[in-house]
Amino acid sequence: MSVLSNTGIRMGASGAVGGGGEAYQVANSLRFNDDDSAYLNWTPSSAGNRMTWTWSGWVKRTTAGQWQQIFGGNQSTNPYTIISFTSDDTIRLLDSPSTAQYHTQAVFRDPSAFYHIVFAVDTSQSTSDRVKIYVNGTEDPLTVTTSFSEDYETQVNNTTEHRIGRWLSTSGLYFDGLMADVHFVDGLQLDASSFAEEDETTGQWVPKEYTGSYGTNGFHLKFDNTSDLGEDSSGNDNDWTANNFSTTAGAGNDVLADSPSTYDDSGNGVGNYATLNPLQKTSNQTLSDGNLKCTNLNTGWGACASTIGMTDGKYYFECTAGGIEYTYVGIANASTTIWGTTPGHFGDTSNDWGYLTSSGHLRHDSVALDTGGDTVGAGDVIGIAFDTSNKESKWYVNGVLQYTETLSGDSPFFFGSGSYTSSNTVNFGARSFAYTPPTGYKALNTFNLPDPTITDPSLYFDVATDTGANILSTATGLTDGADFVWIKDRANSDDHILFNRINDTGMDGTPHMRSNEKDFESTCGTYSAPSGNSVGWVWNAGSSTVSNTDGSITSSVRANPTAGFSIVSYTGSGSNATIGHGLNDAPGLIIIKNRDELKNWVVGHSALSTGNSLRLNLDDSVSTAGTIFNSTDPTSSVFSVGTNISINGSADKIIAYCWSEVEGYSKFSSFEADGVADGPYVHLGFRPAIILLKNADDGTNRHWCIVDGTRSSFNKSASAEVLFPDDSQVESYADNNYGQFGSKPCVDILSNGFKVREGDTIGPYTQTNRSDTIIYAAWAHQPMNNLYGAQSNAR
Repeated sequence: MSVLSNTGIRMGASGAVGGGGEAYQVANSLRFNDDDSAYLNWTPSSAGNRMTWTWSGWVKRTTAGQWQQIFGGNQSTNPYTIISFTSDDTIRLLDSPSTAQYHTQAVFRDPSAFYHIVFAVDTSQSTSDRVKIYVNGTEDPLTVTTSFSEDYETQVNNTTEHRIGRWLSTSGLYFDGLMADVHFVDGLQLDASSFAEEDETTGQWVPKEYTGSYGTNGFHLKFDNTSDLGEDSSGNDNDWTANNFSTTAGAGNDVLADSPSTYDDSGNGVGNYATLNPLQKTSNQTLSDGNLKCTNLNTGWGACASTIGMTDGKYYFECTAGGIEYTYVGIANASTTIWGTTPGHFGDTSNDWGYLTSSGHLRHDSVALDTGGDTVGAGDVIGIAFDTSNKESKWYVNGVLQYTETLSGDSPFFFGSGSYTSSNTVNFGARSFAYTPPTGYKALNTFNLPDPTITDPSLYFDVATDTGANILSTATGLTDGADFVWIKDRANSDDHILFNRINDTGMDGTPHMRSNEKDFESTCGTYSAPSGNSVGWVWNAGSSTVSNTDGSITSSVRANPTAGFSIVSYTGSGSNATIGHGLNDAPGLIIIKNRDELKNWVVGHSALSTGNSLRLNLDDSVSTAGTIFNSTDPTSSVFSVGTNISINGSADKIIAYCWSEVEGYSKFSSFEADGVADGPYVHLGFRPAIILLKNADDGTNRHWCIVDGTRSSFNKSASAEVLFPDDSQVESYADNNYGQFGSKPCVDILSNGFKVREGDTIGPYTQTNRSDTIIYAAWAHQPMNNLYGAQSNAR
């Protein structure tokens, strides 16, 4: 059977991953909607191995902060063995009567992509190996409250009822989200590599075919037989009973073409589909039905955006209205504020457009842009087709074109819906559209996203961790060329060390600069290797250094335009001048240091007003001095310098690091912080490897902050691993060092961006979410999609 929908074709797509061969393809997923009390159950006819077993599945969460069962054995409240998400968003194994309890230190609150989760149990092993959990191929550390005793027999594989997606007692605790490619292996404790693998081209974690034994009670649930959703494909015939699922065409269909695989299936694209984003909505909108339904709480206007932003391509989206009363369906660009702390709706500002169902008007900036469209009642379908190349939008009601309108503003653009009093159901293409999309327009999923410029970001940027002097050799061994290396001792109060291929051809750290000091190069001394656990951030700047005459001052440039990074060395003139940077686009971030003078580092950023700057070694506010960048924005070939000694001292040697934005790999922008613990969501279109942040409004002890996904290998509920480029302090955890992060994390790194978690009420030195403008720079760990058939994993 096929559950695919009108998605269109992405030209050049490959059905293979890993550099050749036919990929293992997961065609669809099953939606578990807690409002429907949906779950699967099965009772083994005979007991299997109750000491040793493995559960594997791909899981896309849609609701966080709630107890939701994944899998468990035994119907009664006691005894039981269950695996669940908890109210603190960890994953927990609970057993009774043993009182064994294992839970992850990681939290799982990324709603935009699939996690691969493997739980492996063998109570005959040593204490530390009896329970293991793997997420996206990596074993996650567990906190053990009480361990299983040796050879303990769990309730899993007993001859009692087992359930997927529902707590074993009658109290409910239904799972809310999607599951795909679920395996259970009786009698073996397996790691994640049995069910998935690292794509050899992209490094992303992708499904693979399981070829081992399932044992007596093992099963494989593909959810691909609509007449028997619980059909076991392992060969054991251990079929499950599906409860309260629907396979009827329409909004209620729970079999979706939403998959952890990304591939072309006979002209229809399979991939991770957009849903409504619980992290990018107004608080008065509640989501359900796999985040494809939004309901207003009758507390004013509201809106919710898609999890995937549109930057390139043609896309189609539908919304089925729940009623005629004040529903808006629309598009918003990257600058909209409608899902901020003050509820808004599509069409409310100059950065969004909305179709008002009660009048048939197309509204923009709170006025009717176009009138005369059809009014919309319950069950009517509003369709929007959007062409990113010319920003042309087409608006349909029940398949009939109502308006054609050219939009404005910066990408990404987001589809979405919202209302004042009603509920709406959206469709990004994970099920068949009600009406055929216009020719060339596609569903919004990872298959149909444009191919990324950079397939494997680690070739151009990477993060190293090691101890002592090892950090230098580890860091310089990363990427195809370690041309700019930034090292910090995490465990000791020591300087940040920066060196580059132009100044230090041997890359041994001499000469070097210090980001937290304004020293000139010769006073930085000989490079001293860190003594504790250290981190190194490494950029590739190309293969050679050349003379650049694009500016009025000739510069020496080592540039990698593909990755948007160059190192620029020049001698200052003391007069207004321009400097060639060697990139194809205007830099979004420039960091400059006078190597010969005791002067501050200078930072230029595209989110600052023309000519304004910050200082990397200081925690102060923006400088408006026109003598820094000569009140001129950089161009695709040069950046401007004024007469300020820090950036253009006469006869002084100057070093500049320049980055231009590369779609799907790097982004330099800003967000408006809101000062609450549940801070703003920032869409990047990729999973970030590193994020650099700075408060651009308040200069009172507002440090630069660096967060990366290598030191913080998973999102946490109560700590922040943060370093400060302007300060020599050790890595900040919880209340250590200034108390600025309290007991909250700084940010969650997500599959397509990041979520700010630090609130203004936490401490007097709040860095990243005081109610100000925060600028940031981010580089990718994984693009949201990949031309080789991989997609970003949930984080």
